Amino acid sequence: MWEAGAVRARRAVHGWYFKRERDVSLTVGNAVLDMYVKCEKLDPARWVFGGFQLRVIVSWTVMISELADRRRQG
Repeated sequence: MWEAGAVRARRAVHGWYFKRERDVSLTVGNAVLDMYVKCEKLDPARWVFGGFQLRVIVSWTVMISELADRRRQG
């Protein structure tokens, strides 16, 4: 039951973020990026990451740690 609610929440955030066309703060962008990688949605995560005009250490850490984790899992 909890998982279904999480999927609905992810879809809502996804729609909100795409409607804003990335016109949000870097903090919000990093949170959305983190959500995508934790949900194993790497294509949208790459899209978000690619849209950052400024990539700070948090942005890089989210992407690198998730990709490394995926590699460890096989």
